[in-house]
Amino acid sequence: MSCFTIYYQDKEKRVRPIGSREEYLKLRGSACQRTLTARARKGNLNAKKKLLQMNYSCLPQDGRLKGCRVPSGSVGMDVDFDPSLPDYRQRMEEVPRKVLAMKDQLGLLLLERSVSKGYHIVFRRHTELSQEGNLRWAQELLGVRYDEGAKDLTRVFFTTTDSAEDLLYLDDALFDNEPPPPPASGASVPPSPVPVLPPP
Repeated sequence: MSCFTIYYQDKEKRVRPIGSREEYLKLRGSACQRTLTARARKGNLNAKKKLLQMNYSCLPQDGRLKGCRVPSGSVGMDVDFDPSLPDYRQRMEEVPRKVLAMKDQLGLLLLERSVSKGYHIVFRRHTELSQEGNLRWAQELLGVRYDEGAKDLTRVFFTTTDSAEDLLYLDDALFDNEPPPPPASGASVPPSPVPVLPPP
């Protein structure tokens, strides 16, 4: 599992590991982060760009995010919905109930409300699968589509606040920042139920 916060050095994205729940919550709960989140939710794109950014899927070896190919023990998944859809509110209400009800089967590590129109889900990696294979597995398990534009190991997530409305679930195992164990010989991925995916 892994949790890295993003910062810029010489216009390049660099990463710093977050090692504890306390450190993570302090970053999310700062007055600046709360103000930026509120402004971003009113459509202020400049405020959104200044929000904390996190990566949950890779282990950068030299502090640089770009080009990292080392997966961590966790996978970050972005789930978005179109607010113009008639069942948008229903979908937004159903996702946290479904994810929390299946947290053990999923291997849930984090569930948060995104800045605008969806959720970020972080779950334990199945090392037998690729990054995209893990996302497909979770999609089938939960019956919700992942954002296909957010399937890279180096994908970053704009983070919201530490409020109960934004941070819905957090497991301390997220902060071990260690590589996953190799897959056991003959290991197989737990099967997912036949998905019933809503239309995009």
